[in-house]
Amino acid sequence: MKILRFVQKLKVWRLWLLSVALAILITEVVVSAMGLLLLGEVTADYLLTGLVASFLAASLVAALILYFVRELKRLNESLQRQVTLEVARSREKDHLLIQQSRLAAMGEMMGSIAHQWRQPLNALGLVLANIRDAYDYGDLNRDYLYQTVDNGRRLIRDMSGTIDEFRNFHRSEEEQTAFPLRHGVESALAILQGELEHHGIEIRLQGGEGIIARGYPREYSRALLNLLTNAKDALLTTRPAAPRIDIELAAGEGEATVRIRDNGGGIPAEILPKIFDPYFTTRDKGAGVGLYLAKAFIETHMEGRIEVRNTEDGAEFLVACPLAPTP
Repeated sequence: MKILRFVQKLKVWRLWLLSVALAILITEVVVSAMGLLLLGEVTADYLLTGLVASFLAASLVAALILYFVRELKRLNESLQRQVTLEVARSREKDHLLIQQSRLAAMGEMMGSIAHQWRQPLNALGLVLANIRDAYDYGDLNRDYLYQTVDNGRRLIRDMSGTIDEFRNFHRSEEEQTAFPLRHGVESALAILQGELEHHGIEIRLQGGEGIIARGYPREYSRALLNLLTNAKDALLTTRPAAPRIDIELAAGEGEATVRIRDNGGGIPAEILPKIFDPYFTTRDKGAGVGLYLAKAFIETHMEGRIEVRNTEDGAEFLVACPLAPTP
């Protein structure tokens, strides 16, 4: 490879001179050896014949080398253009996947906010109705008014806190940090809490106390959110009598693991190997990028792994990531 790169860098006339010099040297050595072997001496005719032959041979070899180098250069340039084109296509594809994931996440977020706000909005409506009734019946005094207004402000603060929670959840991170594994799971659950309660889905969270993982906590929670959303959708599709999602946290062999298991009937065997493929979805309105991006992030950025299998009554996702170094 070093010789090839050296030849590619040579100019045409230098390559020709080098070829002629090498050919003359090799030919004269061979001719001299033959003259000594056959005649016992080196004659001028032998040397002249060797010189002419070496010149012609060198010119032919130089022409072949130049042709080979030019073809190699042309192939390299074609290959480089193809690689550049494929890289651009891959980046465009990844950008499209990320955009679709963001749109899907935004839709999930708006649905979750609606579920989170439903109860405080109803309570706020009751506060306003009570103020009106108190005024109509002559019970509206200073103390009652101040207390009712304080209740309304508290509900508004809670709703504002929900917005801050969602906004912080979707911020990006630049550096890996140590974070409590249970907090990463609870952050994802907080986003879906209202919707899970609305549909009567029970959450069983076990373990995780004192387990510290290493990575990007917000991105990690977003990956878990995709898995939890997948479990929720499975439960809403199959509608078991007592829908539930079991989440088990553990640590061992340098890994922090989270198992997310539902009782939604499991994933059909024929599509189980495809669920992490981009654009693959079984939902009518699904984008097919959530599980793909979750797996890509966990395995690429978090240096972890995601596995899936069917259990007796549902599907189980295993998410593993490195434990934080102990101080």
